[in-house]
Amino acid sequence: MKNKDIFKKLVYLEGGNKKWTVAGTKSSDSERWLQHIMPADAEAPNIEQDRKKEPFLVVIGISSLLMVLLAGRLFNMELMNGKKNLGKAENNYVHSVPVRAPRGIVYDTNGKALVKNVPNYDLSVTPSDLPLDPKEREKVVGDIAAIAVIDVSELKKKISTNGEHSTQPVLLTKNMTKDQSILFESKIANLPGVHVVVNPIREYLDGGLLSHVFGYVGRISEEELLKNSDKDYLLTDYIGKSGIEKSFESKLRGVMGYDRYEVDSTGKVKNIIGKTDPTPGNGIKLSLDFELQQHLADSLRTQMAKAKVKKATAVAINPTNGQILA
Repeated sequence: MKNKDIFKKLVYLEGGNKKWTVAGTKSSDSERWLQHIMPADAEAPNIEQDRKKEPFLVVIGISSLLMVLLAGRLFNMELMNGKKNLGKAENNYVHSVPVRAPRGIVYDTNGKALVKNVPNYDLSVTPSDLPLDPKEREKVVGDIAAIAVIDVSELKKKISTNGEHSTQPVLLTKNMTKDQSILFESKIANLPGVHVVVNPIREYLDGGLLSHVFGYVGRISEEELLKNSDKDYLLTDYIGKSGIEKSFESKLRGVMGYDRYEVDSTGKVKNIIGKTDPTPGNGIKLSLDFELQQHLADSLRTQMAKAKVKKATAVAINPTNGQILA
């Protein structure tokens, strides 16, 4: 019953906002707790001050210690180990060796292959992959000259043609056989910047009957390299020079691949990083019928002999669509 009297004595409703207010300013110790639950009482003492602060100080201390340890660890990783890793990065870099894509095959209207790719091996040196140290570079160039049987002064001239740090390979020995390539590879195993690369060449299977149609491929010139600077050609590449080989160069060529290695400042391989396989060129199917072409050529030679003429022309056309057959 005493509790009910206390409530009647302490609080009352004021106005339409139903706000609870304290009716009196004096109260006993046993009644003080009621004042702290009254949200409208702005003068109520803050009982949080009566609580002990030691547990909070302990938590803050532990958190601060952990932050200091974490900051120390980050400092060690970023500054101390960072310098070490930077040193490694400066002494090592990625070297890419091109892997040429097989050139697309040309077929006649019946699907008969009229050309094929034949393995061809080149010995080349990439100036940018030679050692940076002048003495080490001089020694490597001398060793390369001896292996390739080239005068040292001539080799230096070739290397400096496009800049001593050019990424364009310099051709040293071309059109090597498989046996020759194996021999060279064994000699250059420990020499940085020099490579034996596969660079296939074309072999035409038409016996010369369609040479005017096929055209031919040849080593890219510096002028052609400049015109195709956005197409990832190298100075040792082959490119279509005339005929179908030139007109359909972009389709026949394919996309070059790369073998990637990590090498040190002397150019020696330290790790194999990975490879990107080349994408073979697209094949092309002609309207020409090669068997008909052979028969037409034989008949034309016979008629030329009878007529005793040295020049003649013959064409076989499909009357339904106008396609040239031979």
